[in-house]
Amino acid sequence: MGTLTYISIIAKRETSNQEINDTFEKASHNELKNIHFYTKDPIVIYNYKQ
Repeated sequence: MGTLTYISIIAKRETSNQEINDTFEKASHNELKNIHFYTKDPIVIYNYKQ
């Protein structure tokens, strides 16, 4: 089970989606290890009733 987070970024310089994604992925292995988890796997979100 996981949590989806929507993050809005205002960059100080021109950048690309790929550069931002790469930065978050790198941080998830370094300074944000065990805090921020990054995946490229498709995530399906659904509501269910027991």
